[in-house]
Amino acid sequence: MLKPKKKQIEKQSLEYYLSLHYPVTIYPDADGGYVAEIKDLPERLTRMPHTR
Repeated sequence: MLKPKKKQIEKQSLEYYLSLHYPVTIYPDADGGYVAEIKDLPERLTRMPHTR
């Protein structure tokens, strides 16, 4: 039985990835501060402390 070929993914330059735009949603956190969510990157959240 033949194994299916793996699809080669073309690597992009760092500049390409840095130029991508991801919408960010910021929510207030119950403990204070904020949580930033990027819906295009599931399971990736960032918590930011509240500053005054």
